[in-house]
Amino acid sequence: MKRTWPFALSLLLWFCCCLWGHYNPNYFGQTDYTRSILRLLSLLIPITLVNRSADSRFMSLWKVNKGTIWMSAIILLVGIIAILHPTTDISRTYDLSGTIWLNWIFGSPILEEIFFRGTFLLRSRLKPIKKIVYSSILFSLFHSPQWIYMEYSSFWDVLSMQFIWFLFGLFFGVLAQISKSLLPSSIAHILNNYIAQIS
Repeated sequence: MKRTWPFALSLLLWFCCCLWGHYNPNYFGQTDYTRSILRLLSLLIPITLVNRSADSRFMSLWKVNKGTIWMSAIILLVGIIAILHPTTDISRTYDLSGTIWLNWIFGSPILEEIFFRGTFLLRSRLKPIKKIVYSSILFSLFHSPQWIYMEYSSFWDVLSMQFIWFLFGLFFGVLAQISKSLLPSSIAHILNNYIAQIS
């Protein structure tokens, strides 16, 4: 695909950030905002390059109609039920730092949806199943460099996490493909990351 190069750039930028954090743990660990900004920039720079000459179709990625509203409402309802589940602790919301909100809960989900489901899925001319799988693989690969920083103990830990991210990519991809909008998948992505932080 012609848009593979921005993914390669994004992956390279994020890999360099994680590698830097791996070899400079004290500095990297003490500058959460730096890490958050670098991670968001590793997505924002390629997004900007891809869409610099884009036409009004970019805004159409966020189209709202009855279908997207109903789908988003169902996702919100399921999210609220999950938040109220005994395994979560809503009071932990007050303990979340600004970097968690900036990076993991809002920034990354929205930019990742624009990048993977927008650039690589909704704008692709491939058949639906192929582009959902393709964007899911890229989505999973993008998350792989952070395992270097997190230092997972075994190859199987890394492999299992990659598979989980691939499944999330499939789920978000199906939402985007069915709705032809990034709104439902973005809401689902944000809720997922928020619930992960308070669980």
